[in-house]
Amino acid sequence: MRSPLLQGLKAEAVLGLHLVTRHRAPRLAGVLGLALLAAAAVSQSGDARGRSVLLIGSTLAAVGASRLLAPGPALAAARMVAAPWWVVPTGRMVGALCAVLPVALGVAALNLGSQGEFGLWRVAWVTCGYAAALTACTMALVPSLGASAAATVAFLAVWLGCVPPPAVSGVLGPWPLLQHCAVWAWNLLPLPWRALRWLSGGPAADPLLLMAWTVAGVALAGWQISIPPGERISARRAVWA
Repeated sequence: MRSPLLQGLKAEAVLGLHLVTRHRAPRLAGVLGLALLAAAAVSQSGDARGRSVLLIGSTLAAVGASRLLAPGPALAAARMVAAPWWVVPTGRMVGALCAVLPVALGVAALNLGSQGEFGLWRVAWVTCGYAAALTACTMALVPSLGASAAATVAFLAVWLGCVPPPAVSGVLGPWPLLQHCAVWAWNLLPLPWRALRWLSGGPAADPLLLMAWTVAGVALAGWQISIPPGERISARRAVWA
């Protein structure tokens, strides 16, 4: 006999898969991914191709995750589930990854094969880890910001976050205060430069930080689901009072 908890996770995963695949925004992101794939195919560098695969997977994850707890039926259904707080966000995140990762890994197989500086399996592993962190964090932003705003924030983070902190520090050198804040945020947030460093054999802190952001995103999403909107507003007012 199957556990009710496992059945709930499976149901939420299937719903998350449908929420991503049946919306036009992830399809448009897939078209953008095809354009990136065509550009990467021209390059003869395995390094550039590995980065392109990671960027395609991240873009799809950012757009797809914005549909998981979108205000409306998706969010209302999440608040009606009689299960532990982590079941809905975990299940829907898994469903979204089931929609995103096969595309990204298929691109990796076609684009890299057994060649390249990083190797197919390493690119696949890093893409999975970073897509999970990005999906969880984007999903956690949706109930408060809305689907479009959360997708925009995540999309900009993916495309601007490929720049490493030293480059950010150099650009903002004339403004020390802004430089300090930007470098601090660049080192803390789950941005693609960290995944790229992990892909290149960086320190163990990179996957650990991305794992921590995955757990934090799931926890924040579960908290927002479990507290009704009116009570959440009252809690915010009490904090700022």
